[in-house]
Amino acid sequence: MSPSSPNGSRRRIQDPEVVGSSPTSGTIILHVDEELDHQIIVSMLCQSQGWDLEIARPWEAADVIDRIKPDLILLGVEPKTGLGKLYALRADPRTNHYPLIVLSTDQRSMLVADKLDGVAARMKPFDLPDLVELMTQILLVV
Repeated sequence: MSPSSPNGSRRRIQDPEVVGSSPTSGTIILHVDEELDHQIIVSMLCQSQGWDLEIARPWEAADVIDRIKPDLILLGVEPKTGLGKLYALRADPRTNHYPLIVLSTDQRSMLVADKLDGVAARMKPFDLPDLVELMTQILLVV
C-alpha cells in the first residue's frame, strides 16, 4: 500500500474497519517526511489506531497544516536540513501552536527539539509501541 495519492503528494487514510477503535479515532495526523519507508510505517500505524493520516513534503507542510488543521504533526528531521523546517514551523503563526513529534537519526536535532514548547522527539528507527503511546498521550491532552 502506497501512502501517496495518484498525484504523488499525500493520501488520507480512512479505513472504515478501524475507525472508532481508539479513544482518539477521527484524529488527523500530519506526517511530514520524504522517506517512503517511514511514510509506509506511519501509515500502517495510524490505520491500526483509526487515525486519519495526511502526508506532506517538507516544503508544503505549512500550507497543508493551514488547510487540514491536524491534531498532531510528525516531522521527519534530516540532520542537515530538518532543523530549518522545525524552526520555520515554530516561527509561523499558522503552525506554531500544533503539537509536534520530531523523528530523527540526529542527536543534535533531538536535543534542540526537546527544548522547544509543544515538541517531543523520538530517534529513528523508532519503537512503534513507544511512538503510539506518545502520540496517544499527546492526543488525549489536545
